[in-house]
Amino acid sequence: MSLLTAEQRRRKADLEREIAEIMDASNTAAREKRRAERKAMIARRGKIQKVKHERAKPKGGRERDAGFLAWQHESGLACIACAIEGRPNTHGEPNPIEVAHQRLTGWKKGVRGDDSASCPLCRWHHQLAPNACDKGQRAFWSRLDVDPTAYCAALFSAYQAGQDGRSVLAQFAKEAAR
Repeated sequence: MSLLTAEQRRRKADLEREIAEIMDASNTAAREKRRAERKAMIARRGKIQKVKHERAKPKGGRERDAGFLAWQHESGLACIACAIEGRPNTHGEPNPIEVAHQRLTGWKKGVRGDDSASCPLCRWHHQLAPNACDKGQRAFWSRLDVDPTAYCAALFSAYQAGQDGRSVLAQFAKEAAR
């Protein structure tokens, strides 16, 4: 049951329509004012340039080479950190050789690098040690005094040439020991 008469309801609807028209005109005026201010700002400063951020991942995806990964496992390559610093005491726990992917091209942390930028490390030096490679690659390689880019490239070249990687490991371990 409505308390308003038909005439009052009609008058109320007319008032609501007038208010909506006024508000719409007000919103349109405010929108036009903001547009004009934005155009003036762009004219004063020039066009605003968007910042291009470095990609988290390479555009085409990482390069994979399953043969190189298998070669690192099957050729009996040792961990270069063990060759330089000596074998760690793992208290009887297994310490197998793992392929450690290096972020040599500046990708963000947590993004695995190409397979060609990988090298064999024991599990201790790869992941478990307090100063392991995965916990800080720059600090790890500077502690060993080995250039990871050159080491990974030399291993990959030896693989492509069909050579044994032990000579590459011995050469870099010898240079680091100086």
